[in-house]
Amino acid sequence: TEAMLDQRRHDLAVLVACATVLGALAALALSQAASRSLAEPIGALRVAALAIARGEREPPLAARAPDEFQPVFSAFRRMAADLGESRAALESAQRRTAAILRNVASGVVALDADDVVTLANPRAEAMLACPLPAGTSAAMLGDETARRLRAFAEGAMEEEEFELTMHGRQLQARLTRLAAGRGGTVLTLD
Repeated sequence: TEAMLDQRRHDLAVLVACATVLGALAALALSQAASRSLAEPIGALRVAALAIARGEREPPLAARAPDEFQPVFSAFRRMAADLGESRAALESAQRRTAAILRNVASGVVALDADDVVTLANPRAEAMLACPLPAGTSAAMLGDETARRLRAFAEGAMEEEEFELTMHGRQLQARLTRLAAGRGGTVLTLD
């Protein structure tokens, strides 16, 4: 009977060990399944966020999110819609600004903090007798103008007026700071 009792203890120990191993394997399989089910919606949000960053208006986002992610997906869709509306309003404002600048009698050149042209209207190009596409260096505006731009950017004045002679023409020029500090400059020519 003692031998039978030892045999039963041994069988019970093997059974408990097998059950423990099977339970651990089942827990591992369930955790992997759970992580996959959580990783898919998070991956979808990541892909959609990258699509918005590239400028796409409608990010690729699953129509139906898992219940746990429904509030996050809804908030993301609202954010994407708000960004789309803001982008459309900004593009509309840029088109209006460009239309106004095309028809204004003054020459207007906007430069960023590094004295690189970001915008120039046709009148400015005609007055300066050179094309000024975005990305053009301020050096294309002439040595005197480039020197004045640097001095203005380093100074504290919000506005400065001066006379400029270019190609035998006398121009009235005005520099205006776009924002406090080094936010860029607008050069207006008459």
